[in-house]
Amino acid sequence: MKNGKCPACDATSVYTSANALVRASGSGLQLIEPYSELNTYLTPYVCTACGFVALFVKNTSQLKNLPNAKGWEQAK
Repeated sequence: MKNGKCPACDATSVYTSANALVRASGSGLQLIEPYSELNTYLTPYVCTACGFVALFVKNTSQLKNLPNAKGWEQAK
């Protein structure tokens, strides 16, 4: 979606806002696993053709330790 094309319907009517608030606790999303914790901010992308929404981490450097964090595993 970051390239402006919706992966669900192939439309190019994708919009984003770096200032949009994604509410979970303010504009921060807390991903909680019993043994580790990650706090990060997200940028939403919305397709106006089909309504598909995707959230991407604003600062991906915050994710560098996630692969080794206890309780997290790579999706297969």
